[in-house]
Formats: sequence, C-alpha cells, structure tokens
Amino acid sequence: MLIRTEIGIDAPGIDRLLKNCFGSEQEAERVRQLREQGLLTLGMVATDDEGQILGYAAFSPVTLAG
Repeated sequence: MLIRTEIGIDAPGIDRLLKNCFGSEQEAERVRQLREQGLLTLGMVATDDEGQILGYAAFSPVTLAG
C-alpha cells in the first residue's frame, strides 16, 4: 500500500470510491466542487500495488463561529 498526495489522474478513481462508500453521487460531487473552486487544501489517496485507489482523505478550510 502507498499513501500519497492525490494527482489529477486520480479524480475518476476518487469519484468511484466515494460513490461506492457513500452509495450516492453527493460526496463525490462535493469533493469535485471543492477541487474545482481551489478549496481543497490537501487530498491524500491510499493505493494498492496496481495503483487502484483504496482510500481517500480530503482537507479543506472550515470557519467556526462561536
């Protein structure tokens, strides 16, 4: 297993993983929007030896009031 920063060609695999894990398009769409708007601070993927994406973590800024 390899854990690394996501690169552009990972996007379809990340979409597929999120759809399979969450059972809908909603999370994949949210991540796509964050990526397109430049609001994804960091994206990390875990891949197997063949490069298939097995895990994903996304980081984006959050503002808390209170």
